[in-house]
Amino acid sequence: MEQDKRRFTRIFLPFPVILNLEQGESQPVKQVKNLSVGGCLLNVTQSAEEGRNCLVTIYLSDEGDDGPFIQAQGRVVRQVDDDIAITFTAIDPESLFHLQHLLLYNAPDPDQIDSEIKSHPGIL
Repeated sequence: MEQDKRRFTRIFLPFPVILNLEQGESQPVKQVKNLSVGGCLLNVTQSAEEGRNCLVTIYLSDEGDDGPFIQAQGRVVRQVDDDIAITFTAIDPESLFHLQHLLLYNAPDPDQIDSEIKSHPGIL
């Protein structure tokens, strides 16, 4: 049996997302396939090269910029078919607060998420 090498618990929630790659390119996102303290997996319509810097904005309501959102700087770590894996490299305190609470309230094991947050309180 293969051992799971993931460092963080993933949750699966449908949120609207905007992915902006460096140099202002906007990437259409079909869905958030999973989200964790350390990054996300997005289903996209176009490819993005490994190592590209990006800005991920996850809207938590239908209010767009007027509602709560999570915004994090990241880097593309891999792409397989239409899925892009992004590791978060920087996040502002308010977005980190939203991310941590979103994970805590939606994870199958909130105690595990709490442990992950305590051992990695900010971006890695």
